[in-house]
Amino acid sequence: MVQMFAGAAHPSPEIGQRPEPIASLQRAQKVRGCVLCRSAHAKCDNQDPSCSRCTVLNRECVRAPLDPFRHIYNPTVKPVDRALEPRPEYEYAENQVWLTPLNNVVEFVFEDPSNEHVVPPSTQSGGVSSHSPASDPSLPPLGNPQGRYPSTSNYSTTGGPLSQSPVTFNAPGTSSVGSARSRNPTSDSLLPGVPEWLRNTDTWQSCSVTENTQNDHQDGSEELASGGSFSSSLSISPDAANTGARKRHWPLEDENEALLLRHFTAKLSLWFDYCDPQNTFATLVVQQAVKSPTLLYAILATSARHLSMISDFDAYLADKYHRECLELLIHIVGDSSALLDDALCAATVILRLFEEISVPLVGSDTQGHLMGTHTFMRASEYRPFGIREAVFRVVLRQEIVFAFKTQAALQLLPEYVQVDRAMERVDDWAFAFHIMVLCAEVLSYCYGEGPKLAEAWDDLSARVKSWIDSKPSSYEPLFCVPTCVVKGQIFPQIWLLNDCHVAAHQHYLICQILLVSHNPRRPQLGPRRTESVDSTERVIRNHVKDICGIALSNSHCIPAMFTASMVISVCGEFFTDYQEQKAMLEILVKTDVELAWPTASAQSYLLEKWDWNQV
Repeated sequence: MVQMFAGAAHPSPEIGQRPEPIASLQRAQKVRGCVLCRSAHAKCDNQDPSCSRCTVLNRECVRAPLDPFRHIYNPTVKPVDRALEPRPEYEYAENQVWLTPLNNVVEFVFEDPSNEHVVPPSTQSGGVSSHSPASDPSLPPLGNPQGRYPSTSNYSTTGGPLSQSPVTFNAPGTSSVGSARSRNPTSDSLLPGVPEWLRNTDTWQSCSVTENTQNDHQDGSEELASGGSFSSSLSISPDAANTGARKRHWPLEDENEALLLRHFTAKLSLWFDYCDPQNTFATLVVQQAVKSPTLLYAILATSARHLSMISDFDAYLADKYHRECLELLIHIVGDSSALLDDALCAATVILRLFEEISVPLVGSDTQGHLMGTHTFMRASEYRPFGIREAVFRVVLRQEIVFAFKTQAALQLLPEYVQVDRAMERVDDWAFAFHIMVLCAEVLSYCYGEGPKLAEAWDDLSARVKSWIDSKPSSYEPLFCVPTCVVKGQIFPQIWLLNDCHVAAHQHYLICQILLVSHNPRRPQLGPRRTESVDSTERVIRNHVKDICGIALSNSHCIPAMFTASMVISVCGEFFTDYQEQKAMLEILVKTDVELAWPTASAQSYLLEKWDWNQV
């Protein structure tokens, strides 16, 4: 019986007849998700002619092209019996051009992308070749390619730890972040393309790298001038590894790095300077990157990751810079003095954003850099000024987002409360910080391990009400239009003055959502329970729509969209109206596709809860 059904499924070919390739049958049946769903990193339901997401968003549903692999003998897609194996469906063309490898030329290259210097064949045991490209005038000289530079990681070219003696590298053709300015500081080749009046020879040298040339310095300069290359001995200072303290190394010679730094200053710094009237990250933090390679690598990695998520920017660069940054951070483990470095503190909180927007690629939030920010915050007392203050506020917002999504208490709540109580309510930004700390307290009450006493709930509820009652007049909306479903306006329009007003109102509404959903006096049984549940869900829906309306009405405040997406992902299942569901899904898609803030998992979860996958 089994053989009968097996034969019906896969009939044996007659003698001389070539069987139908199973791989081609599977590829014919396989359907790729549409371009919109793939760009949002969401699962496509593959409905014909348009998937559910494209139908809701009124977008053209374009199927992503198939990119077949060259399967030859893969048992998962081809018959196991080699006798019945058909010819490969994808073959090389008859006019395929094949390169002939050079004979008797073997080079040993350390293939770490950040360490692309060549190990001379003579240093290898049992050398394969007595011939090297450096000695062959017909071959171009080997040097660092454009945009590459030696790594400062504590590994030799053979993969082992560095010895105490200096490490020898080939002199790079170009220098970039963390590379040595090994030439005469007064020479024109030191600052190519920089006008004379912009040069400051005292600050264009690196203090963390020292050079000891084997030949006379003048001879080396003449060799460079003639187009040759030389080997220099670079001694990596432990202080440079621990603190990243280096003098100015601008202008950057890699155009990609300059582009990434500008992207951070113009775009991503707004995410960190949210509710910061001093714009600390766009000013002080970026300026610190001139002297701190660790901070600069963190900025470059995060900018590269963001650009790779919203455009066709090379994603490899993000991983490369991230690895370089981690190699420098490893050296500060156990160094209490390094934890007081403001530049390293800022680098850690920037890497937390890198971690957040990398979730679609990694698969989950590893929280590694979030824990790192906690270490820096606990290492020293709060400073009410400068970079440390700005980082403290960013960490508070990052913790609130994580705690609300994962329904967990905040780790640094005592530190937040202590700072909040010592702060004077002298301006609107301090008033906004107060409601954020209060939101952190409410989160810890709702999701902490302590008892949910009614007295504690009453105290928090009274403090939240006191905040909204005592808000300054500048917190009043500039313009307000209520929801009008008839006109297709699902969310209200609420225009606010500054970013601190936007953030403060959203966090106030989050407090209300948490308090109403965790009211210890809400009936748990009896006829009043259903009425109480309906009332609670109605209040939550109204607050969610207000949060979304604030985000859309103040689109210049990018983090407000993140807050709206966070609230939708947690409370979206309470919405049953199709138009409201569609409007919230549009926010999630916009935040994911245009801002690279991951919402694909929230989209999939809500589509399932709303039964859209059954449409």
